[in-house]
Amino acid sequence: MARLGQVLAVPESGWKRTEPNVSNIKTVGGGSGWKSNSGYDYGTSNPTEAKFIFQVAGTDTVRLMTFPHANRTNINIRFNRGLWELIDNNSINGNPNTFKYEKTGLDINETYLVELEPIESKGWFAIDAIDIKTNGRFLHPDEVTDPKDLAIGKRIRCHYQTVSGQVGVFSNLGKETSDFIPSESSAIPNGDFYFICVDRDQLGRWKLIADRNIQHSISWDVLNSAGIASGSGVLDKNIRLTYSFSTGKMSGKGISISENSTRIKTSNSSVGGLTANPIYYNTGKLYFEIEYLAGNTSAVSFGLTTSNFNVDRVMNSQPSSAYLSAYQYFYDGQYSHLKKGNIVGISVDTRNGKMRIDVNGQLKKSIDIGNKIKTEPLYPFFSTWTSNSMEFRFNFGEKPFVYMDTLEEGYIPCNEAYYELMENGDTSFRLLTGGINTSDKDNEWDKYIVKSDLEGRVTPGDNNVWNWNNNSPSWTSTTQTNALRRVRRGGAGEGVGAYYGDRAVFSETSRTGDSSGFRPVLLIENLLVAAIISDRDSYLISRDGRVGMNLIIKPTMDDFKWMLTARIDQKVFYISEEYEGEQALIVKIPPHLFKSIEEKEVTIEFWVNEKIRNTLVVKAKIANQTPTIEMGLNEYTLKIDIVDADGDPFYYEIKLNKKELLSSGSVVGATRLTKYLNSSNLLIGQQNEIEVRVVDHYGGKDSRVLTFEGKYHGLMFSDERGEFYSNDLGEILKKLMISGVYAGEDSDIFTIKLINTHNYPIKDLKLLIDYYEPTNGTDISISKSNDPYKGDDVLAYSEEIASEDAVTFYLQLHTLEGSVGTGKFKVRATARRAS
Repeated sequence: MARLGQVLAVPESGWKRTEPNVSNIKTVGGGSGWKSNSGYDYGTSNPTEAKFIFQVAGTDTVRLMTFPHANRTNINIRFNRGLWELIDNNSINGNPNTFKYEKTGLDINETYLVELEPIESKGWFAIDAIDIKTNGRFLHPDEVTDPKDLAIGKRIRCHYQTVSGQVGVFSNLGKETSDFIPSESSAIPNGDFYFICVDRDQLGRWKLIADRNIQHSISWDVLNSAGIASGSGVLDKNIRLTYSFSTGKMSGKGISISENSTRIKTSNSSVGGLTANPIYYNTGKLYFEIEYLAGNTSAVSFGLTTSNFNVDRVMNSQPSSAYLSAYQYFYDGQYSHLKKGNIVGISVDTRNGKMRIDVNGQLKKSIDIGNKIKTEPLYPFFSTWTSNSMEFRFNFGEKPFVYMDTLEEGYIPCNEAYYELMENGDTSFRLLTGGINTSDKDNEWDKYIVKSDLEGRVTPGDNNVWNWNNNSPSWTSTTQTNALRRVRRGGAGEGVGAYYGDRAVFSETSRTGDSSGFRPVLLIENLLVAAIISDRDSYLISRDGRVGMNLIIKPTMDDFKWMLTARIDQKVFYISEEYEGEQALIVKIPPHLFKSIEEKEVTIEFWVNEKIRNTLVVKAKIANQTPTIEMGLNEYTLKIDIVDADGDPFYYEIKLNKKELLSSGSVVGATRLTKYLNSSNLLIGQQNEIEVRVVDHYGGKDSRVLTFEGKYHGLMFSDERGEFYSNDLGEILKKLMISGVYAGEDSDIFTIKLINTHNYPIKDLKLLIDYYEPTNGTDISISKSNDPYKGDDVLAYSEEIASEDAVTFYLQLHTLEGSVGTGKFKVRATARRAS
């Protein structure tokens, strides 16, 4: 681990370094900002009131590298307006990048404002570098990371990447992607810059201006063809990417292009290659096709390649320079004889780093291009080294594709690609207006860059903010008196207000030298211009509709009228009045929108000028109490009470041993059911199950299950073994058969039990004999005793007989001499409930 006082020329592992510069350090109170020297940077201390301010986030530690020296100024530092701490920078002569200060214990979830100030006037105070943890971020004090936090004077970071002479790609708005583009710009930029928010236009869009020329050596004509520049300075479309071979690289001889630079023809002595416009990272899932039209394929290669495309290396199979090409698929013998009419499809997933090659709709190779496309563009290319004449046509989307439908969803033609700077909201790019001559001050360059302090956040015309003091004046959209020229503004020659106009030929629209700078204006449409705050994430909706969603709306543009709409399942159920400024609202949600108790998303849309400006989504569901079931079984009588406390309609179903016993139509509020269970439907001597299920109008459910043993209920006759002669319905289960009796004799005495299977005691029991098929000379009797047996027709019992108790009695058949035939009789019982 590094120690204070040692030289750290590079940050330690797990750390990253930021070099202070005018892009990310804000100078307050005086001084001339940051200077550079060989090996270190340093800030002015004249006057001593100057402060240098920046922010850090996502790091628990901050380190400062300084250049201590006897003629340096000591430094004060503090975090979030806390106590000042001294950094001794005015001691013995030291070395650049001396580890001089460390602040630990910061919260990685917070953003800290850091202030540096000189505390004496002894000369420069030198800050070489600031180190923070790798996952941290260094921010300008006026920097925001989300477009919804923009305000006049605030800035937001953006990345720009291109190749020489072409409009490139903007990406990662609000993110830190790479180092900054140099303040003097570049012909082939691949870095970050700031868009600074300066105003709103007449449509309420934020207007942001780049803090520097993000590119030089690009003509006004190229900007205009890309949709960036127009005579009025207004852009009505996003930047769209178009593909052909006319603006790419071309080398060798014997290759001709036609049909809008997409049809390629070789002669019998062609050697060379060409590339089309570049494909950039994060421009979607792109597709193009190559059709073999004529000739015999020999030593031909096409696909994607990198910026160091070299036809000699490609044709000699050196993939280090063209490792994404398709050449190997025509050299490994597999497709060495590509036939006339064959179509090669090339698809590129620019976000996920995937490429595939198909021939006639059949996948031939998948290639992982990894992060390569993130660091540099890739180029469609064609190359040959042949003794044959051939023709190919590249189709980037100007005509229908043949095999695009064989791909997964999401692919689009290359010529339909465009990049979206923001995920939420639309963006447009254009140039500043610059004034038609030096006396015309009613233009955006003078209004914002020369004169405005952006509500106190900058010094008007400050080069530390606008980086105008270089050799690349910025193109504007303003037409000079000569229609072939456009005004350029700024530059080192005459200061921030410098005007390059008719007096020279340098502003001709085709000019591409380093004195032609591209400083874009960004218009953000459909910006999130209001914060919609609810008091909770989800809501229960009452049936009377009295409960609503409590919302607070905090617009960031108070001078515009606004309104809200609310919808569920794409159905608008609420439209507010027009309001202006902050407003608290209660949005009532009708209960009829809920057909079940499932949660639904409620979408609140904030509208300005008939455009959605912000959206809030919360969850809501109906406040539903599920129905309740109470049930009981008394002997065979089933009683069920079903109640829905909300008074909702409901449906019920009753099953006995899995078979439907009873079901309902719609019942409202409550119901009481009484159902007698016939023993013939029960499993006697086994477990039976009754299941009751109910569901209400919103899908609220309840169920109950009752199990019981199936048995008969009543006064039951059985033999000595307990087998019943009949059931409780009087249905015969078995008969008492008396046979083998001679006329004039009595039968054996039979023992019979009467069991009280009621769940209550009985009294006044009587047993009676019924003759319903008598035979002459035959009779039966019953007796309470078998020793002695005293036969009678009726037996009466005065005592109570408890539930499950039994009475035993006896039965005998009597015959007379000469009696013949058979007869039938039955014994029946009567009793009353004792309690």
